[in-house]
Amino acid sequence: MDIQFFATRFAANAEAIERFLRDIDDDCAKWKPAEDEWSILEVIGHICDEEMLDFRTRIDYTLNRPGEAWPPFDPLALVEAHGYAGKDIHQQLTLFLSERKKSIEWLNSLESPNLDLSYQHPRLGALTAGSLLASWLAHDYLHLPQISNLYVGYLSQLVAPHSLTYADPAL
Repeated sequence: MDIQFFATRFAANAEAIERFLRDIDDDCAKWKPAEDEWSILEVIGHICDEEMLDFRTRIDYTLNRPGEAWPPFDPLALVEAHGYAGKDIHQQLTLFLSERKKSIEWLNSLESPNLDLSYQHPRLGALTAGSLLASWLAHDYLHLPQISNLYVGYLSQLVAPHSLTYADPAL
């Protein structure tokens, strides 16, 4: 696996997220399709925590601290614990971009990492550093359309009683 490929994709994804959210207003950032679903602000809070506390940390542990237990991480509990919904979207975006930059610098600093090293996850079994790296990128790709779909949902509510069905009959 080519670390540079991942660093380049992470940078491109950060740029896409920045462009997507650069001019977002508070109402749109905090809009939720349902009470038990996330807003764009909560998604950004989540990816900030993932950047700081999950993927980079777990890959580092797997590569540099073999056999050492990973620090606990419960992404769903952190939505409430870190109060994502009450934060400022632009501050969260800035934090995410800063942490992503650190992640890319960290990845670029790795010299021939052994991505076959693994951690024995209690629920998922052996996870290699390479699997974690690939999952990190997949995590980005899963949240990009989620953000887009939240924009569409907000727009649908904003323009009611007009519809978006000309864009997509399913809307």
